[in-house]
Amino acid sequence: MGHLIQHMEEGEKSLRDYASPRSEDFDMQKSDSVLRATEYEIKPQIIKMAAANPFGGDEMDNPYRHIKWFTMLCNMVQQDGVLLAWFRWNLFPYSLAEEARRWFALASFEVKGNWDDLMKKFCERFFPLSKVQHIRKQVINFAQGEEEGIDQAWDRFNGLIE
Repeated sequence: MGHLIQHMEEGEKSLRDYASPRSEDFDMQKSDSVLRATEYEIKPQIIKMAAANPFGGDEMDNPYRHIKWFTMLCNMVQQDGVLLAWFRWNLFPYSLAEEARRWFALASFEVKGNWDDLMKKFCERFFPLSKVQHIRKQVINFAQGEEEGIDQAWDRFNGLIE
């Protein structure tokens, strides 16, 4: 027992030390944009707005609509020395939930902090080509229903191409 304590005091790690998570294990990928500001703040109100309608990655969720909404939110905020891509990168995880948040934790490392590449991967993951083809087929074969008014048909059509 005394021998074990001596090794522990000399800085050797135990098996338990290797099995326990380290703070470095929880690091997230940072944006590849350079922050020129010496001080910055993402206001809590903006974080609340981003989290108010989170994208979860469900079948009915549309990543293009989410990006459009998220971009409008981000464009409202301007800070000197803070690039828009940096701001978007750091706020985006707050706009995600469930499967999409798990996806972000992995995908953010794959794109090495590049915002444009992240958005491309986001759309590819949550709006696959099969879904695009299905909607394209619906648009091509679109017809007004027998009991449907022209306004209702027009709204339904615009919902397909939105």
